[in-house]
Amino acid sequence: MANRTYRYFTGQALFPFGFGLSYTKFDYGKPSLSTKTVRPEGTFTVKVPVTNTGGADGDEVVQAYVKHPESPVSQPIHSLCAFARVPVRKGATAGATLTINTREFRYWDTSTKSYVISPGAYTIQIGASSTDIRQTGTVAVTP
Repeated sequence: MANRTYRYFTGQALFPFGFGLSYTKFDYGKPSLSTKTVRPEGTFTVKVPVTNTGGADGDEVVQAYVKHPESPVSQPIHSLCAFARVPVRKGATAGATLTINTREFRYWDTSTKSYVISPGAYTIQIGASSTDIRQTGTVAVTP
């Protein structure tokens, strides 16, 4: 899958996955995760403050990507696991809440011919597109 889809692409895309146009600009605050650990069949939430620093009201689509840097097998660079559209008035801050199910962390294990969620630390990347990551957080999957 090398260089196919945003999940494996290492080049510079003209329009990256999740790219969108806006008449305003947004800043992302530090994300707050509802838990530091989660079970393989669990869910958790990520709350992100989004501030409209531009000159017009607008909507921002906050995207969460998951990355497993300590994976025992080759994994995608990152994968979209949640998103939320947030309307934010000019000069205001609004909160985006993203619910993430650990099912999004799974990969196909060719030896067992089944989906697997490996235990360990996962990086949650928060951004405006697959190449515009603004903040990160970490959650650990425990057996």
